[in-house]
Amino acid sequence: QRRCVGAEAGLCLLPRLELLFFEQDHPQLRRRVDVEFLSGECMQPRREFADPRLEAEFRQDTAERQLPQVRWGLWLSVLLVAAFGVMSRLANDAPVPTPVYVIELGLVLPLLLTAIGLTYTPRATRHFPRDTPLIFAIVAVGIAYSELIVRQALGAPFASILVLAIPYAYTLIGLRFFQAMAINLLGSLVFAIGAYRAGIPVEMLWYQVQLLVIANVVGAAMGYQHERLLRASFLESRRLLEAAARDGLTGLFNRRYMESHLATLVEQAASRGKPLTVLV
Repeated sequence: QRRCVGAEAGLCLLPRLELLFFEQDHPQLRRRVDVEFLSGECMQPRREFADPRLEAEFRQDTAERQLPQVRWGLWLSVLLVAAFGVMSRLANDAPVPTPVYVIELGLVLPLLLTAIGLTYTPRATRHFPRDTPLIFAIVAVGIAYSELIVRQALGAPFASILVLAIPYAYTLIGLRFFQAMAINLLGSLVFAIGAYRAGIPVEMLWYQVQLLVIANVVGAAMGYQHERLLRASFLESRRLLEAAARDGLTGLFNRRYMESHLATLVEQAASRGKPLTVLV
């Protein structure tokens, strides 16, 4: 059980109800936010926040804020895959191999639609970050293999969809920095190995590898900057919320915070069917 530390503010809830109004580690968490912000931790997406609770709150907050953007990005990706497929068929007289139809219509598009469906579920912020990395990894491999077949059959100069998909994955589909990097490297590696084994001329293979490397570097820079800004914005918003919720002289929570948080606790108690006790 936690020690209730809100007595000095004139309000305290029984700890055994697990509906605490004041948590004993608020000052420590506030200092950790300040330390993270001032030490530049938000500038290094290769590292998580030092406080696990702060990192969990950041991920939850980011998932909630990015969900509409992610949904829009996924619908756009479906349209792009379909558009590139149609343009490839209109721009070439040679018939497109059947495996390309199977991969695009039977694998890539259904997986993208599945990811879109996850964004509409009641617990989208929990299921989407957990389930979609595997979905996008399969999509990346499918796109790489489809591009390889198309380039081999139609003689197109480079993997256009794959090059565009690399920076896309860093910013528009809700992946964290390292997740997007791993998925993009997987797709690029599958394409490079497949092109080598297919006997593509060395000059053309080197040209395509260079394009993929440039796309990965540009995408990684975009993803790094994107997550850096997300972390900095999150820490700054938490600092502002903390400043607005506390009295400047005593450091105690003010009445506005008490009323808003008490309303939340009343709703929680009603949904759980438990009593709510306040000691004054």
